Amino acid sequence: MNIQKAVEKIQETLKEDKEYRDVWKANIAMAFQDEFKDWVQNKVGRNAAPDHIHKIANGAADRFIDNLIQ
Repeated sequence: MNIQKAVEKIQETLKEDKEYRDVWKANIAMAFQDEFKDWVQNKVGRNAAPDHIHKIANGAADRFIDNLIQ
């Protein structure tokens, strides 16, 4: 299966299978939550500012992809 067909299959399944979609949603949300927690605890203390959201979101995306490919 080539990448385009694989992505199309994921898209189709995400649209049609609520449980599969919920699993993806939970994994993405947890990656963001874990990254935010790490930022608050380790990088900015309790002074997380709204402008940190870009870095936190990118870190969460990296975390999600890293978890996905393990």
